[in-house]
Amino acid sequence: MVSGDIFDTKRPSIIAKKLYYSFLASLLKTDCRNVVVVGGNHDSGDLLDVARELAEPLNIHVVGSIENRTPEEMIFMLKDQNGECGAILAAVPFLSDMELHNFYTEDCDDKTFSDIAYAAYYQTILAEVEKRKQQVKQETGREVPVILTGHLYAAGLEGRYGEAGDDEAELKTDDGIKTLDYVGKLGKVHSHVFPKEFTYVALGHIHYSTRVGGENRIRYSGSPFVMGFDEARTKHHILQVDFEEQEEDGGFEPRVKPIRTPENVLFRLLEGTKEKILDDLREIISNTEEKRKTFIELRYRSEDSTALRAAVDELTIPDHIQIVSWKSLKGTENSHVGLDKDYSMEEMKKIEMDEIVRTLAEKTFPFSVKAEPIQKNYKKAMDNLKREYKEKAKPADQKLTKEEKEALEQEKKEKLEQLEQQMKQELEQEREKHNAYLKELSEKILPIFRQAEDDVKNQKE
Repeated sequence: MVSGDIFDTKRPSIIAKKLYYSFLASLLKTDCRNVVVVGGNHDSGDLLDVARELAEPLNIHVVGSIENRTPEEMIFMLKDQNGECGAILAAVPFLSDMELHNFYTEDCDDKTFSDIAYAAYYQTILAEVEKRKQQVKQETGREVPVILTGHLYAAGLEGRYGEAGDDEAELKTDDGIKTLDYVGKLGKVHSHVFPKEFTYVALGHIHYSTRVGGENRIRYSGSPFVMGFDEARTKHHILQVDFEEQEEDGGFEPRVKPIRTPENVLFRLLEGTKEKILDDLREIISNTEEKRKTFIELRYRSEDSTALRAAVDELTIPDHIQIVSWKSLKGTENSHVGLDKDYSMEEMKKIEMDEIVRTLAEKTFPFSVKAEPIQKNYKKAMDNLKREYKEKAKPADQKLTKEEKEALEQEKKEKLEQLEQQMKQELEQEREKHNAYLKELSEKILPIFRQAEDDVKNQKE
């Protein structure tokens, strides 16, 4: 069972599609008798559904979208080794806002939209599932587990953020790459929405393994591998679920076993001060037993940029280790409203308009645009200085004494520190000019925003 996001784009490459179809074909040679695939928010439902007619005879069930499908066509009997129904599965893919709007009532407000819409849709699915259950009971005299899928953002997650009790962090990203397109608490689906009649709910969208609302029967398996450097410290799994029949009520209890997926390629995220990053990097380099391909992202303070790059240049890095990304840490430039933070409607009302305008100005005209040319010029000057002293340390006509080499090294160090100090002073002066510009810009823009705010209020009245 794959709960969506087969691809990371609605227009995957030929190579990506070939991998997908080869994977499905390879399953025919295994003991996997039932394959179910549903579309996610990154997928093209039409693309996934193209192979539907070919896949069905091979017991591969694909539901890319609910378009042109009845609930009955999304219910599948999963066959056991004897060809009998071992479970019933309702394959529900990602539902767009437009599709969900068909299932909400007029008294539904924004805070409950997702819960009400999903609950109404799942009830239509449940009605069809109950018919199949009765059919199986009449034919075999047995009860069977009932499985539901979904590709959505659920509330009450555990694990990656839940253990820290950080509800705000939980909302930040779904994949370590993109910020979620939700405002505050909107868009989250609570555990009570999934009908109790379903023995197990297999969800997709979140990239790490977690339960929903503390319920063992509602889970995300997570992605089987790293999708971004924010996930570099997250362990990835697939889930094996066995159903244990309960004698007292004839129901089934899901027994879930997480299976770690192999790390054939390593991803490492190093962040903090220059010293912390360099210590962590040296530790990775010194591990001579590790030969797997290792990709690294460095997240550093903006003031450490030039010195860090210079220090990294002096390290001998093995071929299997690559630094593929350099990023300045968020929050080192701006101290106003965080546009990467999710706010509830009540929180939004408390934020002053001038604060929002100032933050938008900073986001549109970041200081990094001014800082980068200055940092590049100083880096070039430092590189030239190093080359100069390297030549001085190895003169062609004579051999330097130990004391002379140490004196040259000390002289080089002092000049590099002097250049770094000059760079910091120039950056500080440029920041003062930039802040004055942003203040002037904000003062010009603010009346336009206030007028727009007044227009909205007048329209509501």
